[in-house]
Amino acid sequence: MKFSPLRDKILTLALTGQLVEQRAAEPEVQQIGPVPAPDEEPFAIPEKWKWVRLEQVCTYIQRGKSPKYSEIKQLPVVAQKCNRWDGLHMELALFIAPETIASYQAERFLQQNDVLLNSTGTGTLGRVGMYDVALNPYGQAVADGHVTVIRADQSLILPSLIKYALSSTTFQAIIIDAGTGTTKQQELALAKVKQLLIPLPPLEEQRRIVAVLDDLMARLDQMEQAYSELTGPMSDHFRSLVLQQAISGQLVPQLDSEPEVEQVGPAPAPDEVPFAIPEKWKWVQLKEVALYNPDVCADDELEVSFAPLEKLSDGFGHELTFDQVRRWGEVKKGYKRFQDGDVLFAKIHPSFQNRKSGLVTKARNGIGCGSTEYCVYRCREPLLNQYLLWFFKTAYFIELGKRTFKGTVGQQRVNLDVINAMYIPLPPLEEQRRIVAKLEELLAGVKQLSSLKEFGVE
Repeated sequence: MKFSPLRDKILTLALTGQLVEQRAAEPEVQQIGPVPAPDEEPFAIPEKWKWVRLEQVCTYIQRGKSPKYSEIKQLPVVAQKCNRWDGLHMELALFIAPETIASYQAERFLQQNDVLLNSTGTGTLGRVGMYDVALNPYGQAVADGHVTVIRADQSLILPSLIKYALSSTTFQAIIIDAGTGTTKQQELALAKVKQLLIPLPPLEEQRRIVAVLDDLMARLDQMEQAYSELTGPMSDHFRSLVLQQAISGQLVPQLDSEPEVEQVGPAPAPDEVPFAIPEKWKWVQLKEVALYNPDVCADDELEVSFAPLEKLSDGFGHELTFDQVRRWGEVKKGYKRFQDGDVLFAKIHPSFQNRKSGLVTKARNGIGCGSTEYCVYRCREPLLNQYLLWFFKTAYFIELGKRTFKGTVGQQRVNLDVINAMYIPLPPLEEQRRIVAKLEELLAGVKQLSSLKEFGVE
């Protein structure tokens, strides 16, 4: 993956001699080739180190060869699309025509730990990777003309040190600045790759640097994987679990001081109860505690908010953006009408299962209109509108709604007769408020975690 600020800070310490100790017993590096001018040196390095040209510490630096391709899967070609920040993707490689293999000199076949530098493209120029034979089930491979192969003289420099150095922000900037061409297609000439200056520590110190970098980068990989899971599928699983706990009486304690809920409308038969709820709660039909598509009345000249379907957020957010204003007389017919406090969800596939639902707040003059795909509910006592909103985002509600889909493919919608007659778990009113407060606290924490950018994963 592309190096994040934390990774780059570690690389900066490594490349400036601050990551591991310099040992008095280790000899000073001998200058290889001409001493560069002081104004050429990108940054300061320890006294025992030397700045050297890349070609002076490598046995081979060469752009790959543009091949003739074939459907015969014998010899893969590493292209720039294969060489990514998160590793070498041999599964993306195309294959060379077998009859042209004999035209390739032996040195063009990739060797273990060859450093691969993408040398063309906008957004791809400068990507650095390393060839690993273990990733190639075909045994051998070559590079195409958009990739420069850098083969280290390992008696002087470790390939991993070259890879780490070229991956740093400092060297990435040097590479991009050295590129030529249009904004659509940049290219780094082979001669400029060979002339890149690179810091050269004593060989034993290189080994210590690379060992520490490998360890730290592996740890960061694990951290970033955990972070990705927490802010991705795991966070959605956590949200779903919390919501299920909320509607089954497991999220907040039930208080003795709170009265039992009175049954509103008919109670479900015992075999109709979807899951267990606390004794003080009741199962009630949605239509008994919320009015579907309630009426809204206003003067025709009144300015009201207008919100197309795309203005209603999906997932576990509940924002309804009002950035359009219409006169009531223009929109009171042909659109769904709502007012502050009403709860909405989208009834059409895939918006429904994507949890496109929200609570109307801050509409112009307290009134709004929008897509006919909205289902609008206005809660009656003892149902709290925020509680109903979170209920609409539960996996229980989404799965039940999906089972009612009707209509042609691409135009499927939930069956509202079934939805309105469905039973929902109803806690005491004060417990609903505590449930909503706890949900907002917990889910805000997950949202904050999801917005963190320390690792800059790409």
